[in-house]
Amino acid sequence: MVFSRSRLHGSVIQSPDHKAVIEARFASLHIDLSPQEMMAAPVAAAPMKIPLTTVSLNSNFDAYVNVLFNTTNVPLLLDSGNSVLIVPRFEDIQAIPNWQQSYQVLGSSPEPWGCPANIVRGPISIPTVGGGIYVIKDCVFYACTGEPANGGERTANFGAGCLSPWSTSGWNALQALGVTLQAPLSYITDYPFVEFEYAAAADIHGPANTPKVATGSYLTLGRTLPAGYTLFSLLPNQMWMALM
Repeated sequence: MVFSRSRLHGSVIQSPDHKAVIEARFASLHIDLSPQEMMAAPVAAAPMKIPLTTVSLNSNFDAYVNVLFNTTNVPLLLDSGNSVLIVPRFEDIQAIPNWQQSYQVLGSSPEPWGCPANIVRGPISIPTVGGGIYVIKDCVFYACTGEPANGGERTANFGAGCLSPWSTSGWNALQALGVTLQAPLSYITDYPFVEFEYAAAADIHGPANTPKVATGSYLTLGRTLPAGYTLFSLLPNQMWMALM
C-alpha cells in the first residue's frame, strides 16, 4: 500500500511500525471483489455514498478513497489541494486482461510529486455504500510507472480540487500532449454535487501517539444541491482551488 505524503500538513505515518499497523487494518477492511461480483453490484439511487477510510495520529488525519482495477484495491489519498487523479502503479492496469480495450495511453509526463507516469484515459471503479460499484467513464489520469528520482514511494492521490478553467494549472494542462486533466469527481456529470462527511473527532482519533484507522466517513454525491448550503464561485485563473 502507498501512503502519499500531504503537502499542507505533516505526515500522519511517523515510523515503519505505524505503517505496518495501518496496512494490516486496511487489509482487514477492504475485501477484493471478483469481476462477477462487480458486474452484479448496482449503485443505489441518489444520494450515492462513497466510503472513506481515515488514518489518524494525535490531532492529524488523512482520508483515503478506495478504487478498483479489476480485483485490485488501490487506496488513494483524498486531497482537496490537488486537482488530478494519480494512481501509484500502471502495472495494476496492465494486469487487467485485455486492458488495451478499456484504457488508452495518451503519452507520458511526470506527475506533480515527481514520479514518471503515463497519462491514461479509461474507467475508474469506486466501491459505494451498500456494495455497489460506480464507474467513472473516460477519466484522464496519471498512472505512475516508477519511483521519483529523489527517492521515496510512488504517489497515490485522489485530487478533489476544482479549477476554472482546468487548464489554469500546468499539472492539468499538458500542452505537449494536447491533454487537459480534470479532478476525477468532475467527470461524474450525473452527480454534480458532493459533500465531505467526516465522522466525529472521537471516532477518527485514538489514544495519544497511537495510529488509528477508522471507517464512518463518506463522500456523498447528489443530483441536486443539499438543503442548507450556499454556493460560492471559483476564483478563475488560479492554479490552486480558490473561492470568491
